[in-house]
Amino acid sequence: MALVGLEGGVRAALDRSPGRWASWTAGLMLLLVGLTVVAGLPLLMFGGRPRELLHFVYAFLAFAAVPTAEAITARWTPRRRALARGAGALVGLGVIFRLFGTG
Repeated sequence: MALVGLEGGVRAALDRSPGRWASWTAGLMLLLVGLTVVAGLPLLMFGGRPRELLHFVYAFLAFAAVPTAEAITARWTPRRRALARGAGALVGLGVIFRLFGTG
C-alpha cells in the first residue's frame, strides 16, 4: 500500500500518466491484500473470530480504497489521478492500521 502511495506521489510530482509501474504496483497491492484476507479465512472458520464486526468493514475498505480512487478519477488529468491514487493509498494505510488496532 505504501508503495502504491509512493508511486502516486512521484507520478504527481513529475506530472506523468500512469504506466506499467502504476499497473504493476496496483496489481501487487491487490494480490497482497487478497492473500492476507485468504490467510485470515482459516482463523475465521476455526473459531478465531474478531472481537468486532468492524474488522470485516475495515478489510473491505482496505481492499477497495485504491481501486475506488482510480475508478472515480479515470477521466481526470494525470496529475490529479496520481494525487487521488496517493490519497487512496493513504486512506488504505490508515484503514490497515485501524484494522490491526481492532484486534
